[in-house]
Amino acid sequence: MGNCAGKLKKSKVPKEQQPEQQPVNADKASTTTTVSATQQQPPQQAEKPHDKQAIASTSAEKPKAQQQTTTTTTTTSTPSKEPFNGSKTVQVHKELHKYIIGTKGATVKEIKETSGVTNVEVGVEGGDGVKVTGTEEQCNRAIEIINNTVSQHKTTEQKDKEYKEMREEHEKESQRTGAMYKKYQDEVDSYAKKRQELNDQADKAYESGDKELAKELREQAKHQTQLMEETNKKASREIFADKNKNLDKFTVDLHGLKAKDALELMDERIEQLKKDSSNSGKPFVIIVGAGNHSDENGPKIKPLVYKSFNDRNIKFEEINNGSIQIHL
Repeated sequence: MGNCAGKLKKSKVPKEQQPEQQPVNADKASTTTTVSATQQQPPQQAEKPHDKQAIASTSAEKPKAQQQTTTTTTTTSTPSKEPFNGSKTVQVHKELHKYIIGTKGATVKEIKETSGVTNVEVGVEGGDGVKVTGTEEQCNRAIEIINNTVSQHKTTEQKDKEYKEMREEHEKESQRTGAMYKKYQDEVDSYAKKRQELNDQADKAYESGDKELAKELREQAKHQTQLMEETNKKASREIFADKNKNLDKFTVDLHGLKAKDALELMDERIEQLKKDSSNSGKPFVIIVGAGNHSDENGPKIKPLVYKSFNDRNIKFEEINNGSIQIHL
């Protein structure tokens, strides 16, 4: 009986009062609950094909929309202009820094006094930067003065580039000048040939004892020489006018001309300008050429012009290898 009673007692324990079993894994329990809930839900209608497409389209477009929103927000938050922090820096080739500094710092001092900036620091940011400190208005004014100062000077690289371009241009011009001279060359050659013939005849006449005839023939030969010179001058004037048609009156281009004609044309222009007293002291530039197209004896015009100025005690300075400058 004791055994039977014990068995009966155990069997009559209600199921609800049995201790709950602790879950071994949280994920498992969650899964079980989800499945159970799903089983209790009534069956749903099958999704229509077009509904699936709509859902897929929405899902695909969502990241794109998010990306566009993020991009817009980033662009809006970025300022278009950095705020002024009390100083500004302008880039100037370090070869030109000496013009900003000036003799014993004279130019820097002038920039500070004129603009009102408290400091001008040359050679910042890798060596080319010039930093000015002050209010924004003062810094802008200082940078304007700096730019105006350095614009009047050129670096060696800029000068070399300009000289190279000038040489290339002069090469083309030389070819064109040669073609213009050639127009008159046949005429000059005919006068030269006639002069030689007359001189030969004069020599024969003199040898035969006819000195009067010899003298007359030599005079005729001299006339041929005059005609040659006049023709050369005519050619030189035409070429001079063509070369200088786009230059101002304070610049003359002589390169490519006959040396003697070039000197005469230069002096003619100088005398014309000196007649006007308002031109006194103004710079006058002479393009003499570098002699790149001269024969083995070297340039002709350049040394002749130099000698002419030296003989007349006219001071001149060399701008580059092919140009000089005087003051009227």
